[in-house]
Amino acid sequence: MSNSKGGRSPLRERGSTLLIRAASGIHEPVCYTYVMKFSPTMLAFLFLTLASSLAAISASQPYECPPTRPDAQGPFYREDAPVRSKIGEGYLLIGEVKSAADCNPIAGARIEIWMTGPDGRYDDRWRATTFSRDDGRYYFQSHFPGPYGSRPPHIHMIVNAPGFEELVTQHYPEPGTGEGVFDLILIPTAADYSR
Repeated sequence: MSNSKGGRSPLRERGSTLLIRAASGIHEPVCYTYVMKFSPTMLAFLFLTLASSLAAISASQPYECPPTRPDAQGPFYREDAPVRSKIGEGYLLIGEVKSAADCNPIAGARIEIWMTGPDGRYDDRWRATTFSRDDGRYYFQSHFPGPYGSRPPHIHMIVNAPGFEELVTQHYPEPGTGEGVFDLILIPTAADYSR
């Protein structure tokens, strides 16, 4: 095949395969991409294979609710923060603690929280421990997290509940907002999940 300028065409047929010549410079090697033609039977076979593969992958996923993504604990964690749900005003964090296995609420989960003060420093005044209610819900009231270096505003959390793996994560409030929702989805321990 030749093009209107007398050169080689970038398209060329070979049997049931269409070859496309990639645009290349003078000193670059010629590269071909293969584009296959499929019969309706072959397309149906490929579609069914793909669909069954996706179904198998979905069935192998052990969780109904995607677990909350873990995040860095950071260097300023300290145990035994006071039990309280309020350390300031201006930002309300609400959410639900749930099981990844079945999305059911988890009552009595211990949620340890620490953050920077308005001045951007970590201090015992900005630490709290709260617990999820019987319906799995929790709330925490504070000021909007202060700046800390080049990091975005964040609230550190460690969540523990019997029968579940510990979750270390962080919530990143949207600047300019006074409220956020952050569900804490916990992974069951292997022994409890296999029952």
